[in-house]
Amino acid sequence: MHQTGRYFTLDAMRGVAAIMVVLYHAGPVATIVAPAGYIAVDFFFALSGFVIAATYEARLRNGLTPQRFIRIRLARLYPLYLVGLVLGLTKVLGAWLVAAPHALTGAQILSATVFGLAILPTLPPVPPGHCSWKS
Repeated sequence: MHQTGRYFTLDAMRGVAAIMVVLYHAGPVATIVAPAGYIAVDFFFALSGFVIAATYEARLRNGLTPQRFIRIRLARLYPLYLVGLVLGLTKVLGAWLVAAPHALTGAQILSATVFGLAILPTLPPVPPGHCSWKS
């Protein structure tokens, strides 16, 4: 740890893990550059938990409420999350309009967008009459 209270080595390791995850999702390049990049997700989250705990521990002990902590974290993370959501939605809408308008309904896209804005997961659409848990 440096005098500022930052763990520079851990920050660098989180950065490398994040890059590995991005490379893993880069298509054909993934099998060559980061064939096990998905493992970096667990590593990234474990390191992030440690770094966040070390960063906020004193503040939480000195009266930072959980609600205020959540607001601080959302203010830091939501703008980039929103950019990613908009880019993803743009890609989905483009593919939907150009390549496969029959693949998703407008209601499914709207539902996924609303859930995405609330940082909630959505399930992939299941065609009528198909249950994934039945054979």
